[in-house]
Amino acid sequence: KYVRGQAEPKEIYSDEQIRKLLRKPKIDNCSYAELRTWCIINVLVSTGIRRSSLVNIRLQDIDYQQNVIRLTHTKNKQIHYVSMSQSLEKTLRLWLRYRIENNNDYLFTTQTGEKLMASSLTNNIYRFNKSRGVDVTSVHAFRHYFAIKMIQNNVDIYTISKLLGHTDISTTQIYLKSLNQMDYVKNNSIDVLSDLLHFGGNVDKFPIVEVTLNNNKIDLITNPNTGLGFSIDEKYEIINAFDTKKRKIK
Repeated sequence: KYVRGQAEPKEIYSDEQIRKLLRKPKIDNCSYAELRTWCIINVLVSTGIRRSSLVNIRLQDIDYQQNVIRLTHTKNKQIHYVSMSQSLEKTLRLWLRYRIENNNDYLFTTQTGEKLMASSLTNNIYRFNKSRGVDVTSVHAFRHYFAIKMIQNNVDIYTISKLLGHTDISTTQIYLKSLNQMDYVKNNSIDVLSDLLHFGGNVDKFPIVEVTLNNNKIDLITNPNTGLGFSIDEKYEIINAFDTKKRKIK
């Protein structure tokens, strides 16, 4: 289990393990608990929310117009919103067709219609994961997986911190320590020379370059608003490649 303050969780989900867990069960041949746990894992993977926040989601917390889920039970006691993707909305609508209700409006209920408790959720996740051949069973590890996928998709750490509801960005940094330096290189590799300066190569991705002289800097701005600056002393010859301010690269 994850212990507060340690550098990273002992268990980290791989993409292959997550794929196994997200495989939709056969609706007509699965138990109520299995379907519920599958839906819960979809929520955890899609939003990265904590277990305590998830079990306290009520039906009125789901905003289908704004595509967000409101979290009223958070660690910092503040209202927090998370995005609801189209895939997650589809999963939740499926769940609501089978959800057993009683006198409460909690999203995830037991077979008697009562609120699902956090301890029961943990046990359900354990059994579900094992049944899918996944040895990682930590609920909190889904939160780490979400954070890792965000950084792998080039989301900045400040945004990730807001998405996770962290009040201190240093907490977010703990979640990302399982990424090594090579991961950042792979996910942020940009061939600047090929895309911007390789006049004889394939430059279809960036067909237009704007050259502007700004404070003793030559700024090259490409079509998708990707910018790069060169000092005049180092790259003065670049300006000679352009006889107008805007020109297609030949």
